[in-house]
Amino acid sequence: MSCIAVLITGDPIATVSRIVSSFTPLIRDTVGPVAATWAELDLRTVSRLPDPREFAACVIAGSPHSVTERAKWMLNAEAYLRDAQAVGTGLFGICFGHQLMASAFGGRVSLNPKGREMGLCIARPLCSNTQLRWPADTIEVFMTHSDTVSALPPNARVLAATEREAHAAIDYGEQCLSTQFHPEFTPQVLRCYIEHYRQQMQEQGDDVERLVAGLRETPRAQVLLRRFIQLAVERDAQRIQRCAS
Repeated sequence: MSCIAVLITGDPIATVSRIVSSFTPLIRDTVGPVAATWAELDLRTVSRLPDPREFAACVIAGSPHSVTERAKWMLNAEAYLRDAQAVGTGLFGICFGHQLMASAFGGRVSLNPKGREMGLCIARPLCSNTQLRWPADTIEVFMTHSDTVSALPPNARVLAATEREAHAAIDYGEQCLSTQFHPEFTPQVLRCYIEHYRQQMQEQGDDVERLVAGLRETPRAQVLLRRFIQLAVERDAQRIQRCAS
């Protein structure tokens, strides 16, 4: 059976940790039933990463860290992502994972000059992806980030932008995709993050009460992650069948 790996790069804030132990349950719940097992690997602490060919896909989760820190584990993780892309393992990056993929593939990450983006945001599609059922009209997405992909890697294609994020979703082809937004977050989880960053948001002029009041489910954003994993599992099942025949 295929296996999906969640690559952990950081822990949820304390109030969210009371709801879930890590980002993995949120990702699994968003994906829903799938013909695959799940594995969780902490990129910060694992001494040796498995061969990426063991996984149909890897989901790189979010983190309070910044890619600009250039910690050793981040550099090792970037090398692993390049290896995974080379052997055809699916990659889906979320928030920090989105930025880590961009850095790994030759882009640049920096502090967003537009400030922290947080809350329910409108993503405007710039390109289509019918295979992933990426919509042709605007969709609502959950954001919480202060860094941005400030320079795209070669051959990357921007799927969507928001008011404060020019690269809200990036398609690398070859089963590699990333989103600055969080398809796995629930309104309850994002509410915790808004409260956590309340002072910072107020200092930069955002109406925190409006951000909290505007929260609602983002089912159309969830479809992107769900469809990506479904396709990765289908491709891997075909590979397994070919190898067995």
